[in-house]
This record gives sequence, C-alpha cells and structure tokens, in this order.
Amino acid sequence: MARFVLNFKAQFARAIQAGTKRQTIRKNRADGKRPQPGDVAVCYTGLRTRQAKHLLDGQITRCRSVRIEILHQGELIIDGERLSAEARTEFAHADGFPSWPAMLDFFRGQCSSATFDGFCVEWEV
Repeated sequence: MARFVLNFKAQFARAIQAGTKRQTIRKNRADGKRPQPGDVAVCYTGLRTRQAKHLLDGQITRCRSVRIEILHQGELIIDGERLSAEARTEFAHADGFPSWPAMLDFFRGQCSSATFDGFCVEWEV
C-alpha cells in the first residue's frame, strides 16, 4: 500500500475536511505513476510552507483517466466516455465546485493548452 501526498489550494480545505470533496484531479505525472485502490491519500494544504496543515488521510477507492477539453463550452471525458451536461455538473460538485462552468473556469486559469489530461483520485475517510 502506497501513500500519496496531495496538496490542495486553501479554497478546498474546508470541503475536504467536511467530506463534501472526496476527489481531486491531477495532471499526468512524467513517470506515469498513479494511485491505486487501497493506497492512502494524505491530504494537506500549504505544503512546503509554515502554514502547512494536514487535512485528512483517506483510502483511495478509484483512480480514473480525465480529459477536459477547455475550449468553448468545454467537455469532460472520464475513462474515454464523454459526460453529459448533468453528469459534468455532478462531477464538478463532487470536486468542490458549485457548477461545471465554475470548474471549467478554474481549469482555464490553471492550464495553458486547449486540453487537460490527467486522472481523478477518489477516496473515503
């Protein structure tokens, strides 16, 4: 069982601790390594600063491929399946966003290309 340290922006800390955000999207690593079910997600905010705070440890239940097509209205593809508008909204809520457009705007601000490729880690406390 591996441990994966995950650092979060402060805006997500409360939702993680409250249990309303139980997943995170990360870009693909150069080494291709991804968490596996049974591994432990060790969640922090402010890592590598004096304000570092441990949020929780959770058992990883699933890790899925994610592609976000950022242009125009945006598309969300999970494990090769393009999600409907309703499913995108549910996914955005699970990731701590009030709506799919809010999540898409966040990724537009973080990503310099037209697509984001990565993975979604889900956990239980």
